[in-house]
Amino acid sequence: MSGPSFDVLVAANYEDTRANLCAFLQQDGYRVLKAASIDDALAHSDWSNVLAVVLDGGSLDATRGDKLSRIAQRAPETAIVVVTADSELQSAVAALRAGADDCLSMPVNADSLRVTMARVLRRRRLVTEIRQSAARLASILDTAVDAIITIDERGIVQSLNAAAMRLFGYAEREVVGQNVKLLMPSPYREEHDAFIQNYLRTGEKKIIGIGREVVGLRKDDSQFAMDLAVSEVRLGDRRLFTGIVRDISDRRRAEAELRLLETAIDVLAEGVMITDAHLDPPGPRILFVNPAMTRITGYAADELVGRTPRILQGPNTSRAETKRLRQLLSQGQTYVGQNVNFRKDGSPYEVELQISPVRDDAGSIVSFVSTHRDISQQKQAEERARQAERLAAIGQTVAGLAHESRNAFQRSQACLEMLAMELENRPDALELVERTQKALDDLHHLYEEVRDYAAPIVLDRQVCDLAHVWRDSWSHLQHAHGEKSVQLREEAGGVGLACHVDWFAMGQVFRNILENAIAACPEEEGRIVIRCRDARFVGESAVELAIRDNGPGFDPANRAKVFEPFFTTKVKGTGLGMAIARRIVEAHGGQITLGDKGPGAEVILTLPRGV
Repeated sequence: MSGPSFDVLVAANYEDTRANLCAFLQQDGYRVLKAASIDDALAHSDWSNVLAVVLDGGSLDATRGDKLSRIAQRAPETAIVVVTADSELQSAVAALRAGADDCLSMPVNADSLRVTMARVLRRRRLVTEIRQSAARLASILDTAVDAIITIDERGIVQSLNAAAMRLFGYAEREVVGQNVKLLMPSPYREEHDAFIQNYLRTGEKKIIGIGREVVGLRKDDSQFAMDLAVSEVRLGDRRLFTGIVRDISDRRRAEAELRLLETAIDVLAEGVMITDAHLDPPGPRILFVNPAMTRITGYAADELVGRTPRILQGPNTSRAETKRLRQLLSQGQTYVGQNVNFRKDGSPYEVELQISPVRDDAGSIVSFVSTHRDISQQKQAEERARQAERLAAIGQTVAGLAHESRNAFQRSQACLEMLAMELENRPDALELVERTQKALDDLHHLYEEVRDYAAPIVLDRQVCDLAHVWRDSWSHLQHAHGEKSVQLREEAGGVGLACHVDWFAMGQVFRNILENAIAACPEEEGRIVIRCRDARFVGESAVELAIRDNGPGFDPANRAKVFEPFFTTKVKGTGLGMAIARRIVEAHGGQITLGDKGPGAEVILTLPRGV
């Protein structure tokens, strides 16, 4: 093994000895520096590239002194090799004690010198590699973001990196050699030594290899939350513990802010939904919903997360509006609009939506956040307000008309009565008089019914059993049966029918529905069935009543007109019965709809229990 990149300093009093040593070394490629004595060697100024000093033992007249030690101090990485005669054993021992690394006997054998220099070279290179490795490690530690602290088994700090000094506010000299509990507040400070001793005694790990969140103490006495991971290293019989510390104060603050935000979202009355950014089917995928969203839709959170918001759409959802929504979102714009969604139970509700894109640091859309506000009640209230205004106008007009026409009615009736007396012996003429009187009575009744329809509804609510209400209404309709044979069958199925309603108003609703059902039933074996079931309506517990007859059912052309004022298919009647029924049901916060087609006609009432 050669070392052409290193110098070897040869110091010998005798020229022939110096020449032989130089020759051997030069053969192996070393650059040789010559010195006539150890004093000349000590005078050498640059030791950085000197691999070894080879000294002639004969020149060591002062080995009992400190000359070798001085060379070792000046050049700690330079090996010292002493060449002595066999008779100079004491001199060789003294040289080794003074700091020499090896001794060779005279005359020097080239192979022995070569082996010694090879060993020296290997050691020098190993030392260089260790130093470089240590420098790299120090560089890594000093550039590490996390604080790194090493302690011994007594808890004494052996080293800390630059990040640790910045984090705790200490200089290296203020911490190294001190107990690490300097960096801990109470009660951790008082407990730390016992933790180490307990581990050394029992081997029970409470933090080593596990990690946990603790509290650190800075030089200025300020405390901070930190994440601590500890590992153990064994160097022979010695144990070292290295702790990696990360300041998690910002994370803790962010977590606290996140918890606050989550609490705010959880208590919002509006639904909040977060989806991914994939607009093409089957996306987007729902990532999060708040409790209000589950209350509005009737779906549990785990039934929504992972699915698409399209499950809330239905037959009445505006396709034009969903198309506008998609166009705006695909352009990275915010959508604001209204549409019709459907709950899990299939019931529709009107919703006001605002959907905004969320972008990452690069400006790419990564998700969408939407708010959902159920505006069904608001829409219904607005419609009721508009209807109330229209009905108030109608009522005022009809009331005025009825008032002004009452005298005319009375005069007409008086005149007709007098005319009837004059025509007592003329039956044909009397019939015309009676028909005229009947027409006037019908007109007066129409005025009164329109006025009642247009009047504001004031409810006197109480807890009522709906079965008792409809049975009472049925008992008052016995005369409406005429010659028909109509039976009423109840299928309550154990459903609780207690509701907070106005007995008289709901009785009017049942009378109007049942009277129409009786009229629709066949002459023989007429049948009306009332089926009950539990339901949810606008997020509240409700009762659903389905009243079906076995008549011909609704004409498809007339289904949309059933609840319109003045619409009727009967020979007699004003056509206000079902319109009044709808007003009363909606005043109770419920809804009235038509059931599926045939057999017969079906009217469905949904009433919140309110109890």
